[in-house]
Amino acid sequence: MVKHKKRTKILLKEYKKRYLHNNIIIFLFITMKQQIIHSFFTFLLFTLSLSNTLKAQSQMVFESIFHDFGKIKEEAGKVSHTFTFTNTGSQPLEIFRVEAACGCTSTEWSKGVIQPQQKGFITASYDPANRPGVFSKTVTIYNNTPQNSVVLMLEGEVLPRPKTIADTLVVKLGALRLKTQAFDLGEITTEKAIRKSYEIYNDSTAYLELMSEAMNLPAHIKVEFEPKRLAPKQKGWLHLTYDPLVKAELGYVFDIINVFTNEPANQRMKQLYVISTIKEHFPTLTEEQLQNAPRIHFENTVYDFGNVKVNEQVSYDFIFTNKGKTDLNLRQAKASCGCTATNPDKKVLLPNQSSKITVTYTGVGEGMQQKTISVFSNDPTQPTIVLTIKMNVIK
Repeated sequence: MVKHKKRTKILLKEYKKRYLHNNIIIFLFITMKQQIIHSFFTFLLFTLSLSNTLKAQSQMVFESIFHDFGKIKEEAGKVSHTFTFTNTGSQPLEIFRVEAACGCTSTEWSKGVIQPQQKGFITASYDPANRPGVFSKTVTIYNNTPQNSVVLMLEGEVLPRPKTIADTLVVKLGALRLKTQAFDLGEITTEKAIRKSYEIYNDSTAYLELMSEAMNLPAHIKVEFEPKRLAPKQKGWLHLTYDPLVKAELGYVFDIINVFTNEPANQRMKQLYVISTIKEHFPTLTEEQLQNAPRIHFENTVYDFGNVKVNEQVSYDFIFTNKGKTDLNLRQAKASCGCTATNPDKKVLLPNQSSKITVTYTGVGEGMQQKTISVFSNDPTQPTIVLTIKMNVIK
């Protein structure tokens, strides 16, 4: 009997414990459910409030913000597309400005205020002239919507137009067309004469005669025309032969040649230019020949005069020595614009002999200035040395 009462007490205690535990779980579940419901209604109210707020403002909604022009021909000119939008808000819509990403794109748009539920437009035009290839451009519309702006996109591919004579032979001198008026031969050496050919074209309706015999060319330049008589709209060739050894000058050189035709007097002569940088040619030398070669050495290659007054003349002597084992031959000392350089008393220096190049400058203008003098010799390791003078020209 005692055992039975004791067991009943234990079961009753266990039952109360489980009952309390279940009640706590039910309480927590109800509380969480209430919090979820509260949060849901709070979110719903916020959404409705936001929706009402947005509806109370202007809205710019486009049918599409992207347009692909596809493949367009460059010669066809500008292409355009109109983007249509609606003000879906409840307040008037105003466009402040429209900005294209580059000058190749122009725009037009609805001016004035766009009332709620009314439509407007943005027209964007792209100019393909001189812009072959794939393109991607943007147009930004700044407005009074909550978003402040909308970005539109244009894409496409420009097919290049066929090249014309005017595109390839861009220089027109009377009836004669050429690619350039200045024939740049680049770097050449004294090893041998070079020959280059340049396309020409008769851009007229009459025969064009080219008179090379009247050109009075210098000895180092020869010009031939093929043919000498061009029919209307006919192509031909100007063959230029240039002999740097006969020119007998190193460094940057510039020549003027005059071409004569059978055109009226005011168009008969055409002035052309020949530009090149001439370097002395050195054959391949053995190690022994290099060791026995002349060596030009300057004590310094840069000199700063400091402050120089306007019209004041200053001079400096650059001292150099032949540190090689054979005679050093000074070919030329060529000054840049604004200064002069005298050739040394000795143009041929025996090993260990020294000489000088006197550089003279007259102050012109104001401010920091820098001039250079190129010295050319038969030193195969450094045939050209650049000397530099600096100065600050003051009043």
